[in-house]
Amino acid sequence: MRRFVLLLSVIAFVLPVGIALGMPGSEVSPAAAAQAGTPVPGAKIGTVLIPSLNVRSGPSTSGRILGKLNQGTQVQVLASQRDWLQIVYPSGPGGRAWVSGAYVSLTGAKPAAAKPAAQTGVPAPRVLAYQDPTFSWQWDGARQMGNQDWYFDVQFYQGAAQDPYHIITAEPKNARLVNGTWYFDQRTNNLQCDSYWVVQIAKRDGGRFAGWVSPKSNRLAIGDRCAEPTDCPGCNVGG
Repeated sequence: MRRFVLLLSVIAFVLPVGIALGMPGSEVSPAAAAQAGTPVPGAKIGTVLIPSLNVRSGPSTSGRILGKLNQGTQVQVLASQRDWLQIVYPSGPGGRAWVSGAYVSLTGAKPAAAKPAAQTGVPAPRVLAYQDPTFSWQWDGARQMGNQDWYFDVQFYQGAAQDPYHIITAEPKNARLVNGTWYFDQRTNNLQCDSYWVVQIAKRDGGRFAGWVSPKSNRLAIGDRCAEPTDCPGCNVGG
C-alpha cells in the first residue's frame, strides 16, 4: 500500500513538470510559450531597425509604453493590425505587446542582421511650409541615391511623442522639383492638435522598408493648438 501511494505521489509531481517542459505528446499554448520566452510555432522573426523602439500595450501610440527595444533586437511576431505588429514580450499582458511595423524588418523564419539607421553622406531635408494641400521642403541628395528605391517619409508627431501618429509616403515621381525645392500635394484630415511634421529619406528593398537614408529634417508646426491638456497626452509624457 505504501508503494502504491508513493507511486501516485511521483506521478503527481512528474506529470506537471513534464508538461511544462514540453514532453512528447504535450502542447504548449502560444501564451504560455510567450511567457516562457520560448519559440512560438508559426511566429515570424522581426529585427528592430531604429536605435530605440517603444513597446506598447496596444496597437496605437495611445497604448501604454511597456519598455523599449534596441536596434538589432530580434522579436517573434505573432500577428499584425494595420501598421502594428504583435510580438512576444514576456513582461507584457499575456506575454505579448505591440510595436510599430514601420520600424521592424520581417525576415520570415530566419533572423537577419540589423540594417543601419542612416546612410552616411546624405543630407537631411529642410522643411519649408505647409499650405493646404501642399508640403514643401528642400533636399539636394537625389543624385546620391543612384538606382536605389527611395522615397520621402513625411511623419507627424504630437507634442513630445516619440512615435509618429501619421505617416505619408511621398514618392519622388509624385513630387515636383523646382530650383531645389520639392513640392508634394497631399491633403491630410487627421491632424492632431499641437503637432509638427518632419521629412526623412527612406529606402526599400523588395518593396519593403529597408532603413533610413538621411537624418530627420527640422520640425515645423502644423495644425491647431490643443484647447485642453488632455487633448495632448504626448505633451506631458514622452512617447
